[in-house]
This record gives sequence, structure tokens and C-alpha cells, in this order.
Amino acid sequence: MFSAALFFARLPGNLIAYKLKEVMKLGTLLILITAVLGAGFAYLALARDWTGLIALFAVCVAAGVIEPLAAGYLHHRIDSGMRATIDSFQSLGLNAALVATGIGFGYFASGMDLFGGFGFIGFVCAAFLLYLLAIARRIR
Repeated sequence: MFSAALFFARLPGNLIAYKLKEVMKLGTLLILITAVLGAGFAYLALARDWTGLIALFAVCVAAGVIEPLAAGYLHHRIDSGMRATIDSFQSLGLNAALVATGIGFGYFASGMDLFGGFGFIGFVCAAFLLYLLAIARRIR
């Protein structure tokens, strides 16, 4: 039931993504969402109480915004003949990143506790945020 609630928490993000893109530039939006993800996971790692669930739902809403933005970004910049290949490559890259992050989460969650695993994910988001800040001008 909790997993279904997290899934449904992503729906509002999916639905408002196109409106947010009209209001902000894509690079700014990606930086903002990544900051929300990093802050949410960091709070979840540090809070250790029921308010962490609110942060987890905020992370899910923010993650819901990323999916249509990433798919739209690729689909508008790739020739239609290459779209299936690029979608497959994106899926491969996403799954590789999930495996690497999952291994790190498992390592820190087993070595410390569950909150240590969330702290690791917060660290990964913060590192990616620094990368986005460096390349934000090139994202259009």
C-alpha cells in the first residue's frame, strides 16, 4: 500500500511538468528539481521521524516531474528514425545508474542503517547538482 502511495505521489509531478517548463528554462528547472531531491533525501537521512515521510513524498513528486522532461528533451532533439534506439540507450543508462546507486544504498544501509542509505542517495543527488550547475548554460 505504501509503494502504491509513492507511485501515485509521482502523478502530480507528471501532470505539472509541462506547465513548469513554460514558466522556467529547462536547465533552471532541472537544477531546482535536483536540489529538491538532494534536500529531501538529506532530510530523510537526518530526521529519523515521521516527518521524513513528508520529505519522501516531496521527493516522489519532484521525481515525477523529471520523467516527462527527460523524455520530451530527447524526443524533440532526436531524429524520429533514431528515437527507438535512443530510448533503449536511455533505458540502459537509467538501469545502470539505478544498479550503481542501489549498490551504494545497500552498502551504506547495511553498514550503518537505512538512513545511511538515504544519506548516500542525498550525496549522489548533491554531486549531480554540482554537475548540473556546471553545464546548465548548455541545456536549452
